[in-house]
Amino acid sequence: MGPSILTKPFPLVSDLFFVIALLVLAGAIGDRILRILSISQKELTTLERVALCGALRLGILQRVFLILGALHVLSTVSVALTLLALLVLFGSAIIGIVSSGVRYALRLHLAHGELMATTLAAAIVVALCVALILSATPISDSDGIGYHASALKWWMEAQTLAALPTFIHTFAPMGGELVMGLGFATWSDTSMKMTHWAFGTLTLVALYTSGSRLTNHIGRLVVAGLFLAFALPLFSGAYIDLGVALYVATACLAWIRWQSSYDVRWPRRFVLLGLPRHSS
Repeated sequence: MGPSILTKPFPLVSDLFFVIALLVLAGAIGDRILRILSISQKELTTLERVALCGALRLGILQRVFLILGALHVLSTVSVALTLLALLVLFGSAIIGIVSSGVRYALRLHLAHGELMATTLAAAIVVALCVALILSATPISDSDGIGYHASALKWWMEAQTLAALPTFIHTFAPMGGELVMGLGFATWSDTSMKMTHWAFGTLTLVALYTSGSRLTNHIGRLVVAGLFLAFALPLFSGAYIDLGVALYVATACLAWIRWQSSYDVRWPRRFVLLGLPRHSS
């Protein structure tokens, strides 16, 4: 049987904890892929690494649902055991990522006297916090109820990615749902919305860091703020649109890195960065 579509108590805390754990795990996987692609830590800033790891890691994690579904063993237990196995496998990398994140957070600050930058950053943070609170509420949007969550429920009950003729959208790529399905299968329905919120937050990071070679600090905040202003309603929904936006933003980041460095390795990396993508 599939999971009951229930919201856990205190979802703003419990779901956020799960999503952070999922992102840290995925970050360890993405960091390993960057090493395979010969992208050293010195080549990228911290935020560039976060954005690129985000696209890679979330693209890889959707394979959990695909593989378990292909083996006809898709269930709450099998998904949970797979995630636990990945946590153990990438344990040392996870510790490194957490320690690096703490060190970066302690060094983070805004330059004194930049009133405009402070105002823009504060507005972005407030908007993200409001969207985060709304993402902790049960799924109520038409698309989320109509097929994003309900298709996952059917697949969990069938224990495989069975054809759903009455769910025509499921015949298109469902990569975003398969990532959000990890929380849906093992945690709660609201974790789907919070995972989508994380897609959007990573997109903001990618947009902000893409501008590091094109404009100043305020210009980057304006770009991120404009995207947030137009996409804010999506941050609290069980959609996959922000997953698509994440891959577009990271593709732009890779292209900008190529144009600024003229390193012939970046076009090859640009292609490889798209291989894990199976988002709709």
